[in-house]
Amino acid sequence: MNKYKILLISILTAYGVQAQAAKTGNDLYKQCSAAESYFSNNSNSPNQLDIIGCVALVDGFKHGIMVSHALYKQEEAKGICLPDGANTFQLVSVINKWLRDNPQDRHLEAYLLMMSALYAAYPCQ
Repeated sequence: MNKYKILLISILTAYGVQAQAAKTGNDLYKQCSAAESYFSNNSNSPNQLDIIGCVALVDGFKHGIMVSHALYKQEEAKGICLPDGANTFQLVSVINKWLRDNPQDRHLEAYLLMMSALYAAYPCQ
């Protein structure tokens, strides 16, 4: 098992695969704009690291929401309630629209802005 970990680390290091995680809304907006443009076929030369960074972050955030709902089921759910079938690419568009509409907040931490965007779009009823 350890030899596989070493091989994977060696391959990733050799190819320099490093998708930078978004720290602020400005980073997130840059990455998710590239992803949104790529997925809507408006980009011929995508920045793959930006696309990977955005999709990985949003997908991880989505799964975090799903896990928290599974662990903490309450009679009156509060917070973000994603609709059944909402996929990562749809959430990227929702988050990116919120970032476009709220440029004054992009200096804040990315996870806070993702939470704000998804709460605005999908509050629990």
